[in-house]
Amino acid sequence: MQTTGIQLPARVADLLAAGIEAHELRRKAWHHPFWGIARPVVDEPVQPHTRVQDATALVRSGGAIGGWASAFRQGVRYLDGWDRFGRELPVLLHTVPGHQIRRRDGILPSRAGLLPGELVWFDGDPVTTLARALYDEMRLAPSVGEAVVVIDMGVSRLTGHARTTIAEVRRLVDRHVKTRGIVRARMAIERASDRSCSPFESRVRVVAEDALPDVWWRVNRPVFDDGGRLLGIADRPRDRPRGGVRWRHAS
Repeated sequence: MQTTGIQLPARVADLLAAGIEAHELRRKAWHHPFWGIARPVVDEPVQPHTRVQDATALVRSGGAIGGWASAFRQGVRYLDGWDRFGRELPVLLHTVPGHQIRRRDGILPSRAGLLPGELVWFDGDPVTTLARALYDEMRLAPSVGEAVVVIDMGVSRLTGHARTTIAEVRRLVDRHVKTRGIVRARMAIERASDRSCSPFESRVRVVAEDALPDVWWRVNRPVFDDGGRLLGIADRPRDRPRGGVRWRHAS
């Protein structure tokens, strides 16, 4: 939405400078999701779009939207800002030196630096690359299992959503050291599959792997009868080769 040449939601200071009267911004026609940010209460996008847009208005030059919000903006629809219990996840905001964003409901500021090549522009807004978004969301996940869900949904070849690759995420993580949660992210990468179709499916697979650690799982493989007719799509176990990587998946 545009008004007076400004992308909304926007900083109140910018709206005042553009000629909107202060008393207008205090009316019920305007919503203030965060202090100093305003947007009209009309034609509001469906969640989680609104939360991401509101948070984007807080980003300053050099900063970026990260985590699930960045992935969602770029088309990973299964990373939608809700945890497995239906609770809202905060929007991760990468800050820059000299500009502090305080932590508040719905916002998680981060000082974790972005390396060259990890920030891109998407529809005019600064966001982290998809690989960096997955990395941050994995390291902030409450468990390795939930971190596996994150990377599975960000690399899946079967959902039809935007995606990156396991190899690309691994290369990015290898560039980072001593970041909170990096061990969890690395463990999740080793258990990732690019053939998962949904978060629930990934969670079930993690449980199966934990219960049967000596089995490799072929994820979403077509099963045919002797006549070549498709019987269904299944996760097919097979014996793990001796000396193999513990959580490697057959594609």
